[in-house]
Amino acid sequence: MIDHLTIGKKFADEVWQARAHFHIEDILLYGSVVRHKPDPKDIDLMVLHDGNKAFERIQGLRHKTQAHDNLERYWLFKNILEEFGYTQMPNLEGIPEIREAMSLNAINVQFLDIGFFTRPEYMSQVIASYEDRNFIIDVLREGKLWNPDKKDFVMPASEKYQIQG
Repeated sequence: MIDHLTIGKKFADEVWQARAHFHIEDILLYGSVVRHKPDPKDIDLMVLHDGNKAFERIQGLRHKTQAHDNLERYWLFKNILEEFGYTQMPNLEGIPEIREAMSLNAINVQFLDIGFFTRPEYMSQVIASYEDRNFIIDVLREGKLWNPDKKDFVMPASEKYQIQG
């Protein structure tokens, strides 16, 4: 059995170290883990970034990949990042707990440009890209942001980001 919260923290800690390189503003934990539900099926994370075109492309492919598991998706995403010139990658597959969670399809990572909060047209596009039109708003209302000093997800996203709707 995997410890979902610990894996989420390890993921965030590893990715946060590359924040400047990837233009990452925040990492958000949401879903059953942040709600402390017993026996969550996966770890839901959202990487909030400022204009990373590779992340946007990856997000656009989220339902279109033929990958069988998170490890295959990870390699596909890594290749896309390299296409965009990102060569320094967080070593997620090198962390045994994360690798195991990826092999079990227990990590769900979404990407969101922070332009969502300032550009109404982009916000509408993002919301329309989800089957559940309330999904992204609900995620941002319930989610907790990564605090690298405390090594934990502590601050409600709604305290930092103004959420419309």
